[in-house]
Amino acid sequence: MGSWPDNLGRTRTPSIWLTAYRDYHCGALSYDDHRGTDFRLKSMADLNAGMPVLAAADGVVRAVRDGMEDISVQILGKQALQGREAGNSVVIVHSKDWESQYAHLKKGSVAVQPGQTVKRGTVLGRVGLSGNSEFLHLHFEIRHKDKPVDPFVGLTAGDTCSLGKRPLWQADTLKKLPYIATGLISAGFADHPSAPDEGLAVTLVPRSRNGSYNLYN
Repeated sequence: MGSWPDNLGRTRTPSIWLTAYRDYHCGALSYDDHRGTDFRLKSMADLNAGMPVLAAADGVVRAVRDGMEDISVQILGKQALQGREAGNSVVIVHSKDWESQYAHLKKGSVAVQPGQTVKRGTVLGRVGLSGNSEFLHLHFEIRHKDKPVDPFVGLTAGDTCSLGKRPLWQADTLKKLPYIATGLISAGFADHPSAPDEGLAVTLVPRSRNGSYNLYN
């Protein structure tokens, strides 16, 4: 177990070292109480360019939120969120039992309204950093009868530490989402200590189940 100083000068201990929660491959790419799948951007340049978020399936927009700033929760503080942890967000109802949520969207990017009918592939907004987020990413969550469902597993689990018998992803999409235990997004040197507003907070991401870790920016 260990700790590291964040970009505000505070000492932080990675919560993933303190949990036994595992992803669908029995790896450590998750943590307690996380209910969705995260797709992250590599840099602030990607945020500025605008990465579109698309509806996963046909449905009707149930709720939206926009107007929250794209700022790390390490700077903003969780108390400032007041029940708005998802940040700028869209919720779509697909049937009486299924719905999906798209969270942490970029401020001013939400492109749909409550009651609007959308098709698979409709642009909902852009990936951002709003809400309870420490890095640029989309939090994609699927719920069945108000309970979260892992899209890599579906409603019927398969063998231990593997895909479910009927994953929710279409076959062509699943091929584009291979399981990668870790990866280095970027590396480099700085000629001065970073200030809180110079970039993203440092995040530690597990490399493997043996306890080794990589440093992500």
